Amino acid sequence: MARRLYLDSNVFADALEDPSSVQAGLLEAATSGDLEVVLCDLLLDEVRELMKRLHGRSAGFQSAMMLMELPDRRNVAKVEWQRGLRAVGPFVRDGATHLISPPPLSRVATPL
Repeated sequence: MARRLYLDSNVFADALEDPSSVQAGLLEAATSGDLEVVLCDLLLDEVRELMKRLHGRSAGFQSAMMLMELPDRRNVAKVEWQRGLRAVGPFVRDGATHLISPPPLSRVATPL
């Protein structure tokens, strides 16, 4: 059984921007089916809008479609997501989309 993982939209954006990044390694593991990725409409919308803003409409659409085509993914319905938010609400910021989001690498690592 693959490990289940919810990734913030910035992780996907970073992976697509820098193919040598740790984030790209996570996306590669998800693409190969080694990780089960948890998706929700909010995440798909965020990825689509972020990539659209950075690279145009086509990139936004293609990025969201790529996520929907991951071999091992779990789509969480909006109603289920909202139910879960009530349980974790006190521990999150800005709507729980960043519950498991790591800080930017530049804040946790220093250059050699």
